[in-house]
Amino acid sequence: MGPTVKAIPLAESVPNVGAAVLVSGWGYMETGESPLHLKSVYVNIVNREECARVNKIESTKAKICAASPWKASCNGDSGGPLTYRGKLVGIVSFGPTPCGYTSHPGVYTDVVELRQWIEVEATKLSSN
Repeated sequence: MGPTVKAIPLAESVPNVGAAVLVSGWGYMETGESPLHLKSVYVNIVNREECARVNKIESTKAKICAASPWKASCNGDSGGPLTYRGKLVGIVSFGPTPCGYTSHPGVYTDVVELRQWIEVEATKLSSN
């Protein structure tokens, strides 16, 4: 923690379908290279059931999805933040190959759904 690294509050609600959310990370860029600086891009929340159908995965409340044509998280971004209005709503899990493939949204762990578990586990860690 310091002047350029801060904790982010956990969101209390999931953004609506279509909402613009910000994903950031150090993953590969469209050139196939790793960036020298942290990168970020806005993507839009996608309907869970549509995301599950397109990605051929189970639709669960523990996943949220986001996509914008040719904009996405990529290899190396896993574990990074998906934010909405300054709050953490998701954690990069996986996405299509190639990154940003237009018909396949990226999949993120839903922080809102898992918030209670996160808070319990964080409390355990801070008490040690």
